Amino acid sequence: MTKRMKRIAAAAAKNTIPLLFCLFLLLSLIRIRFGGLPSAPDAERMPEYIDGFVYDAIWNKNGQLLFLPEAGDALLLSCTALPPERIETLGRGAYLRVTLSEGTITVPDTASNPGAFDQRQYLAGRGVKGIVMPAAGALTCLPKTELSLWFRLRTFYLRAAAALRRNMNDTLQTALGEQYAGTAIAVLTGDTAGITEEEMQGYRDSGIAHVMAVSGMHAGFVQNLTMRLVSRKKIGYPARNLFCAAVLLLFGCIADFSPSVTRAVLQNGYILIAKALKKPCKSQNALCAACALQLAENPYVLYNTGFLLSYAAAASILVIKPALAKQFFFFRKIPDCIGVGLAVNLGMLPLLVTFFNCFSPVGILATIFAAKLAYWICMLGFTIWIAGAAVPFLMMIVKIPAFLISSALYALRQVSVAGAGLPAPVGPVQLPSIPAGWIVLYYVFLFLLLNRTCFLFVKKHVVLSAFCVLLILTTYVLRKNRTEILFFDVGQGFSALIRTGNVCGLIDGGDGKTDVSSLLFRQGVGTLDFILLTHGHADHAEGLYDVLKEHRVKCLFVPDNPYDAGVYAVSQAAAAQNIEVIRIRGTQEYLLGDLRINLYANEAFMISEEESDVNNSSLVLRAVSRDGSVLFPGDIEREAESLLVRSEGFGKTDVLAVAHHGSDTGSEAKNISIISPDYAIISVGRKNRYGHPSERVTKTLEDAGAEVYRSDLCGAVRITIRKGTLHLWQKLKMSDQSECT
Repeated sequence: MTKRMKRIAAAAAKNTIPLLFCLFLLLSLIRIRFGGLPSAPDAERMPEYIDGFVYDAIWNKNGQLLFLPEAGDALLLSCTALPPERIETLGRGAYLRVTLSEGTITVPDTASNPGAFDQRQYLAGRGVKGIVMPAAGALTCLPKTELSLWFRLRTFYLRAAAALRRNMNDTLQTALGEQYAGTAIAVLTGDTAGITEEEMQGYRDSGIAHVMAVSGMHAGFVQNLTMRLVSRKKIGYPARNLFCAAVLLLFGCIADFSPSVTRAVLQNGYILIAKALKKPCKSQNALCAACALQLAENPYVLYNTGFLLSYAAAASILVIKPALAKQFFFFRKIPDCIGVGLAVNLGMLPLLVTFFNCFSPVGILATIFAAKLAYWICMLGFTIWIAGAAVPFLMMIVKIPAFLISSALYALRQVSVAGAGLPAPVGPVQLPSIPAGWIVLYYVFLFLLLNRTCFLFVKKHVVLSAFCVLLILTTYVLRKNRTEILFFDVGQGFSALIRTGNVCGLIDGGDGKTDVSSLLFRQGVGTLDFILLTHGHADHAEGLYDVLKEHRVKCLFVPDNPYDAGVYAVSQAAAAQNIEVIRIRGTQEYLLGDLRINLYANEAFMISEEESDVNNSSLVLRAVSRDGSVLFPGDIEREAESLLVRSEGFGKTDVLAVAHHGSDTGSEAKNISIISPDYAIISVGRKNRYGHPSERVTKTLEDAGAEVYRSDLCGAVRITIRKGTLHLWQKLKMSDQSECT
């Protein structure tokens, strides 16, 4: 073997764990990409009953319990048909038989809009593959002897942990009262059921909500306290580390092994056991080993936001913090708590913006105080619990720690109130999601900035570096050089986003049940060049109020119909935000950058408040770019439609948003033949009471040569037009169509 091969073999041997981590990550991505998410269960293969263990997991919502079958994947019990007392009894942990019938087990809902919450992905990240909706008589408690000894051993810790959490809750309720006990429980275990939504929103806005999500920071608190306690005893070094690892394991059980806690327990446990065995161990290797184990157990944990943020934070502490200290001498002078906070925020910034569309600059400072307070809340909270649980009469003695923890909890709330109350840009700022390419670019530049060797390489090879930057910019420009129309799935309503070049516009906002404002942020849209409201009916207008409040909007186009109350209300809301309102009557044309928009509102129908007149007076938009054209006719019916196609500028169109959800009141064959669309998109609700779309309309569109896509079957539809070539993408596959939200 040559010296070079020996060096490569030696390097590979030293980096075995990181290489295994990369392998597991690759295999997980392949499994997710090609294996997909769980599909609907086969009714013919469904057993008559399933035996297993049920308990109330920390992340369960009201009326939900986690069911672990003796054989098979975990299931979520939706117990809305059960009385609250029964749910509470089962939540304490019980061996259960669930009698099944056809349709009882369903697959979790999948998102029908890009960027929306996907219950199927979320539950897959938790290891849950299905939802059971049992009837009241379908649940039977079993004696533990009915199940195997191995299964009882596997679930014993869950029952014990649930009992410990319940005991902790009762003890802290007695010591602290309802005012502070809920927050203390959230900091200690991650169970936020005792915190109101208003309080939780305040923690989010101030940038300290992660204090309520039990993570590696909390595990570090427990490890630190345990080490301090055992270091004062005459315990050998190996035994001390093993004892600390056991305490961490117990803490993981109490916190229900959330992905972030599991990461901390595995990583720190790896290091502690290595020290006990007097073996060399790198923190980076421990982090890679922890991640590899979690991915091996459940590759879908990659869908869990807490998992991703936990590893990003840990990697930032291990990589970015030392690099900052090495590159910038002043960084070595600042306190460690500030250095850790800066490193973590640098490492997590693009992920936080992408996942939550919000960033609080003051949260960097608030986190320093909140972390210190969380430390004392953890220490005092566990002290009160252990003292009160071990010897009940000691509850009288814990008045002092109870007073101290109440003071710390009060201070934590004040930090939250102060941080959330600050105006932007110091306080919470809503930001659009960052594209994946820009996130990668951010980390590349951060790596170059903090790695002197790579920085010098870039400096030395200026031409190569400039070429790479130019390549990235060219890719960005080419991406912009197209027209994209995204038809959101808003049920029995309508909303669509159009982007071309540097112009971005929104047509209608749906009925408000779908958060269009949030979907826009998820699409990376923070500023809208225009919003167009076709007419004031709630299924088109209601969702615009949040958009007007939360986004920067340059102008609002509305039909100049004095009898349309919905248009008037939205116009007033826009004026209150200092947004220009442009009222359209007749035919008008505007040029917005590369986008030419032809607007048409038939004044012949602006004569009454009757529904047909409001529909027919809809503001019609035909947007034309150098790539192609799209027509948004609102809810016009056959009378207005016939007049529209005779107007100049409203002829042949590439993409048609079918009028009035495909109602039989419009889309006449002679008019569709003039428009002659390549694609026809029907925005319609699932199993709607109107019977939309009409079979006649669907057949008319198909006979005209259009490919028809329905939002109730396809979810959101994105059409990309570049140089006259159209490409279509739909959110839902055929297997998803009956299981979407």
